[in-house]
Amino acid sequence: MSKPYFKEEQRFNRPVGWVIFIVLFSTAMIPFVIGINQQLIQGEPWGDNPMSDKGLIVSAILVFLLMIGLLLLFVKIRLIVEVKEDGIRYSYPPVINKKRDLLKSRIDSFKLRKYRPVIEYGGWGVKTGSKKWGKAYNVYGNIGMQLYLKDGTKILFGTQRGEAFQRAVQKMMEDRTF
Repeated sequence: MSKPYFKEEQRFNRPVGWVIFIVLFSTAMIPFVIGINQQLIQGEPWGDNPMSDKGLIVSAILVFLLMIGLLLLFVKIRLIVEVKEDGIRYSYPPVINKKRDLLKSRIDSFKLRKYRPVIEYGGWGVKTGSKKWGKAYNVYGNIGMQLYLKDGTKILFGTQRGEAFQRAVQKMMEDRTF
């Protein structure tokens, strides 16, 4: 593939995402902080059927590591889409590390559209909706480039630069070199 007509990289960096993560982290960790304080520092068993001190510490560490793993995933994940003369190249690291090519010869038609991420695809990420909607690769927002492939498959790429994405796909499809 050659020089891109369009390239966009999106990350999960919306403030609402951070608020959700902080709420989840707090909800997961606060009970362990309370339990460790009560059982290990104050010397009173935590709950009606308390676990051992060692079990409480190990559980707290495991939940903390799980939350750190989710944080790293949240920070690292991104959608990369490029429109080139012979097709669209995309990846969604760390979920899809290898770049995938969607050759323009497979594309029947396309349109930029407003969509409902939660209703149509169940949210953001790499999502498979119903047969009516197809597959989606999105990070946030509700504008996407809908591709209709010749085999009947539908793929939507979420975008924050809809008009530029549309112009690039139009230019790619009109280019007769492939």
